[in-house]
Amino acid sequence: MYPATLIGSARARRNCINRGGLCTREGYTLIELMFVVFIIALVLSIAMPSLMPAMLSSQLEGSARHLANYGRSVIAYSALNHEPVTVRVDLANGEYYCLKWSEEDLAIQSGLQSAGLSGIEGKNDMGLTRDPNKQADGLSTGTGSEMTIQELMSVGTPEDLEFQRDEVQYELDQIFQRSLIAQARNVPTESVVSDVDPLLQKEFSLTLEGKEEQREEVQDALIEHGYLPPDIVIESILLNGQEVSEGPIDIEVTPIGLSQSVSFFLRGAKDEYYTVQWDPITGGAHLMRGKEAGYAEPALQ
Repeated sequence: MYPATLIGSARARRNCINRGGLCTREGYTLIELMFVVFIIALVLSIAMPSLMPAMLSSQLEGSARHLANYGRSVIAYSALNHEPVTVRVDLANGEYYCLKWSEEDLAIQSGLQSAGLSGIEGKNDMGLTRDPNKQADGLSTGTGSEMTIQELMSVGTPEDLEFQRDEVQYELDQIFQRSLIAQARNVPTESVVSDVDPLLQKEFSLTLEGKEEQREEVQDALIEHGYLPPDIVIESILLNGQEVSEGPIDIEVTPIGLSQSVSFFLRGAKDEYYTVQWDPITGGAHLMRGKEAGYAEPALQ
């Protein structure tokens, strides 16, 4: 027999145990298994310190990208559904979500009896006139019967065009008013009269009593309730050049887009920053590394 065959036969006899005519190979011993586990643990202990910064940075960038996509989704939702929404950012709990305003709440804040123009003939509180024989699109219906094809295809009389102009002006006034209310709520509450606050029997509020509960959270898959990881916080938000770093912050989004520039400053566990900017001009969102109040570079969009 060849030497290689003899060596193989010797190894086979040494590694096999004859039990009832069956030959089985021996397994690893406990010492061998412990040695393998020790080598794996040693490799991980050397590699993990180098991998942790990359993992934390990836988590921070992922949260920033999610917030940027959330802004795009909110603007798209408001435009497609033709309704304003309010993005509320809770800096203390690291969460953000959308609220809808009820039609009755909008009417009370605007000083009207309904969210649309008053159906009573004559002028309402805003000086807008509406004929009860006119529909929302501004076309005359005469006795209120169904409109013919010719009426639908017609451009409209000068009075109809003027009415449409007034309706557009009314909607713009509503958007501007809601924007002012959202900005007023973000003003810090501390003032020089804080010491005499007990003298004021009734706390000042921008909404009527009991009306806050009428605002409900928007239930939509695109703009679900968002949460930040425990190690990541929104340090502050820049609204129209004013940096706010405490309290719930309301951002008004209308069907025509944002009414103000918004920048979010996210801080990670290693004091690394990412800036997320919602663009009121394009309706998009931009992302960049660091804490910058300027325009984001397109490379990180």
